[in-house]
Amino acid sequence: MALPNPEELPLHERKRLFGVVYLRAVAAAAGYGADVPDSDYDSIDLVVSSRLGKRQRLEFQIKCTAEALSESHDFGFELSKKNYDDLRVDTVIPRLLFVLVVPEKIEDWLRQTERRMNLRRCGYWKSLQGLRDLPNTNSVTVRIPRSNLLTPETLRSLMLREVQ
Repeated sequence: MALPNPEELPLHERKRLFGVVYLRAVAAAAGYGADVPDSDYDSIDLVVSSRLGKRQRLEFQIKCTAEALSESHDFGFELSKKNYDDLRVDTVIPRLLFVLVVPEKIEDWLRQTERRMNLRRCGYWKSLQGLRDLPNTNSVTVRIPRSNLLTPETLRSLMLREVQ
C-alpha cells in the first residue's frame, strides 16, 4: 500500500472543493453566477445568483459522499446538527442542502479527453426550511429524494420560485 503524499489535500477537503466546482459548473451551464462567501458560519458554501428579474439568489450548503445509493426513491445523508439547524430556519434567501455523490475512487471523479470532460455521478438538492427542531442530538439523517437531481434546468426552476 502506497503512503499518502503529504502535499495532497485531505479527502474531506478534496470532496468539499469538488462539490463547489460541480455546483459552480451546474450554475454556469444554467446561466448563473456562483460565489463562495468569505465565511461559512451560517453553513453556506456557495451563493448562486441571477442578474435578471428580482436578482434571485439561492444559498447552498455543499456536501460530498462516495456512499453507494440504493435503488430506493430516496437516500439518507447524515448532517451535523449545526448544519441542520442553519438550513431549517426561515430566511429571506432560500437555503438548500446540496449532496454530491461521487465514485469511491478519486481517480474516477473526473474523466477527460480532448472531446469531453465528465464530472462523475450527480448531485441532489433538499430544502430543510421549516423542519422541526431535534434536541439532544449531534447529527440528523436527512432523507433526500432521488427525484431532486440538480441539473441546469432544475436550478433554473428553483431560482424562479419560492423553494419549500
